[in-house]
Amino acid sequence: MVREFRRGVHRFARAGSIAAGSLALIVAAGCTREDPVSPAGGAPPPSAPAAGSAAAPAAEPKEEIAAKPARLRLLVTGETHGYLTPCGCAEGMLGGLPRRRTFVERERASSGRAVVLVDNGGMVKDNGRQSEIKIDTVLASYALMEYAAVVPGGPDLSLGRVLHASLANHPGFPLVAANLKDESLASSLAPYRIVRATDPAGGVVRVGVAGVLDPALAGEYGLGDNVRIEDPVQALRKLLPALRDASDLRVLLAHAEKDRARAWAEAVPGFDCIVTGLRQDSPPEAIEQVGDARLFHTGTWGKYVVRIDVDIEPSGRTWRYERVAIGDRFPSDRDTNNLLVTYQRIIRELGSKGEFLGPRKPHPRDTFAGSPACKECHAASWDVYETSKHAHAMKTLADLGVDKDPECIPCHAVGWIYESGFRSLADTPDLAGVGCEECHGPGKEHAESGGEEKLDPVDEASCRRCHNEIQSPEFTFAEYWKKIEHKE
Repeated sequence: MVREFRRGVHRFARAGSIAAGSLALIVAAGCTREDPVSPAGGAPPPSAPAAGSAAAPAAEPKEEIAAKPARLRLLVTGETHGYLTPCGCAEGMLGGLPRRRTFVERERASSGRAVVLVDNGGMVKDNGRQSEIKIDTVLASYALMEYAAVVPGGPDLSLGRVLHASLANHPGFPLVAANLKDESLASSLAPYRIVRATDPAGGVVRVGVAGVLDPALAGEYGLGDNVRIEDPVQALRKLLPALRDASDLRVLLAHAEKDRARAWAEAVPGFDCIVTGLRQDSPPEAIEQVGDARLFHTGTWGKYVVRIDVDIEPSGRTWRYERVAIGDRFPSDRDTNNLLVTYQRIIRELGSKGEFLGPRKPHPRDTFAGSPACKECHAASWDVYETSKHAHAMKTLADLGVDKDPECIPCHAVGWIYESGFRSLADTPDLAGVGCEECHGPGKEHAESGGEEKLDPVDEASCRRCHNEIQSPEFTFAEYWKKIEHKE
């Protein structure tokens, strides 16, 4: 995967990758497969987009559409958390927007179904500086994939003006949230959207997609007085009659914990699918039935896409649920990879100016000395370290051109978050790589005292700070320890 990304970076750099400003030209307009419309069928309500959404189609008799067999495939994502692409540091890594687009386009080309793509929010993970830069890349990639509806999550809304500015670059981006009141989002936000989906055989199904957020998110993310998240049950009860009239199948994107969404489903019956479950690592093995609704979550970091197939016949409906792991069997899409190349160029430029250094905290025990300070007393361990991948971890980033990325550096250098830790290859070369002190803790006093000052104990938890389920899904301590084992 490292090789795959490196090839992409070099190829697109030679070809002349997209300029940062050109991200603004990618527009999330409706297409022939997915056409978000104003919910009321006439003039949009105050919170619905006045521009960028298609006018409501002429009313078709609902019984006529429902009587025709139709094949629908609903693709659901959520909580991408700004995870643009796997870093490639280990085998088996899942997720990434370039892979996701390849998967989505294959589904549209070969499923034999009408495909509707929706997202349950959490496009970024926080309102930090890097998320501010990422949001435009995420919106641009979602525009390329032609999402039909996206509920803005708490982390997304916490970006405030940055989110508003990015949405201005993508007019018509299909946000849905019935209980969100934010005047700054008025041009993109609607309580719900109607997608008129036609399968290759001509079967038609009108999918109504509504969105709600947990009111508790306003306080959790400090959204301020200009953003109100109202009672979701009241908002859903208000819109449901019109949604029933305009759609054949109804989906609720509920950016909330699963228990709360379940309670909303019980209080407001009438939805066929409810997407929910914040902070749930992976989608469930089986779907949960809540009355007539099917409730499920998408998992985090964009590792999976949930696929729901619905066969609609005059005699009834058949449902099938599957979670699809977005692994390396889906090669990176060229256009989406171009967006990531542009993003990394911005990160590199800002990182070179010290944009991400910011204030650092002192380590509570000691300061870092650098790995060469260990060599004299621990020659055997040094020999193991010097020939390991740990020793060259920072070079891996430099070869990829991502050695300024503050999301990559912490697991490729020593003490990034501390005052005496790594700054750059030029300024702190002895702290580059996964050095001795990244695992054993800062060792200046240990070295100066001849070993009398003890170091931090090391165990499996020390490794799992970086070898976690996202970055190293196949990690087992017993096997990986053999590659770096050293005793003195």
